[in-house]
Amino acid sequence: MMHEEVYDPSKDSKDKLRTRNTRLAWYCEKLFELALGGDMQAIKYIADRIEGTPIATTVSLGDFDPEKVEAQRVRLAATRENLAKMTDEERTALYFATLAEARGASGSSSQSH
Repeated sequence: MMHEEVYDPSKDSKDKLRTRNTRLAWYCEKLFELALGGDMQAIKYIADRIEGTPIATTVSLGDFDPEKVEAQRVRLAATRENLAKMTDEERTALYFATLAEARGASGSSSQSH
């Protein structure tokens, strides 16, 4: 339905062909008009879609453990070293195996939405 061609409902034009577009295009244009007009919710919506919604994280100083940070740094360096030794095919297989494992752990289905 979003890709169906429609006429611009906001324009009363005799030349209907110039006002024809998809619903999705009309909604996007309206959203950008609102953002350009200073509508903060429209700006936030666009930014979230382009950049992704920011993840709020907080760490208290009581939770900070320099030894854990160093251990994570060492593990990350080792992982990067191992990945550098792999072929493209091995990295691709690892990516899909990790993705399947993550989907299984989260309980989400493998079907696309």
